Amino acid sequence: NNKDNLKLTIPPFRHDLSNKYDIAEEILRVYGIDTLTSKPLIFAEKNRINKTIKKIDYLKNIRQKAVANGFFETLHFVFDSKERYKKYNIPVVANNKDILNPIVNDLDTLRQTTILQLLEAVKLNKNNGYKKIALFTSGSVYNEKREELNKIGFVWSGNQYKENINHNKNKKVDFAFFVEKLGLIFGDFELIEEKNIILAHPYQSAKVLIDGIEVGFIAKLHPKVAKDFEIDDTFIAEFDLDLIPDKNHKAEDIVKIQKSTRDLSLLVDKNQNYNEIKKAIDSLEIIEIIEFYPIDIFDLGDKNSLTLRFILQNSQKSLTDEEINDIITKIIEKVKDLGVELR
Repeated sequence: NNKDNLKLTIPPFRHDLSNKYDIAEEILRVYGIDTLTSKPLIFAEKNRINKTIKKIDYLKNIRQKAVANGFFETLHFVFDSKERYKKYNIPVVANNKDILNPIVNDLDTLRQTTILQLLEAVKLNKNNGYKKIALFTSGSVYNEKREELNKIGFVWSGNQYKENINHNKNKKVDFAFFVEKLGLIFGDFELIEEKNIILAHPYQSAKVLIDGIEVGFIAKLHPKVAKDFEIDDTFIAEFDLDLIPDKNHKAEDIVKIQKSTRDLSLLVDKNQNYNEIKKAIDSLEIIEIIEFYPIDIFDLGDKNSLTLRFILQNSQKSLTDEEINDIITKIIEKVKDLGVELR
């Protein structure tokens, strides 16, 4: 009675028919497969990409870029020495949330930073005779409330490059070189002077901002700490991976119009913050300014001479001298509000 059901009797000699799929195949053979209208196969897979997968992919990308820029990855326990943390005034996990039965006395607390373990690795590599030591590590760290944070730390100590017979004078790593290397890994970021970073040199340290969000710090290691570890001048950085904004990078057409370069020398006060000048120029929102950056600072006694380099470009046409001068005039007028004058 049910039109959707069939009651079939299988001939005894058809031993190859044992289930409904065999029956369907037999009916199709008799009916003729050529009489069926062909349709494209629709294959739909559920989107299984989530935040965890994105974080794993992002960390993998960061690690690959770090290796490509001369860093070596190291692995460490999430445990560390509470005594050493207290020595450098680093907050430790609260007693009621700390480890009850540590494996050994030197690993009696959860780590609050990756830097100290990296410094131990630098010391070990230096004792093994290496002149250029660039390391990074990633993993969990914990705050005083034992809340887990996902961070990645970097150190660079000694020379900028490995010893090479063609380069007799190998320069020591400096702040600018270290920042450039990290820029090649993380992309564009902003530095804001910060003197109260633990383990850091008070006059060579800065907070790192990406899209206005503070994600970590970059600094030179404090000389006293370097002396404790018996290592050369070392630069350190640590980033909170959970705070770095998730951005999709889109490819853009290459502008074939020639760029123009202009240098502008300004008289600034001794205590003038460069970040204030940068924000003032950025507020003009001149689209022809591709980028600008300081290239020289010179002590003139009462004031400093600061030289900025501007890269100018229009996507449609070459800029004329009149248009370039108009842009420079706008910049000079804007920074005058900060007490900055043209030299």
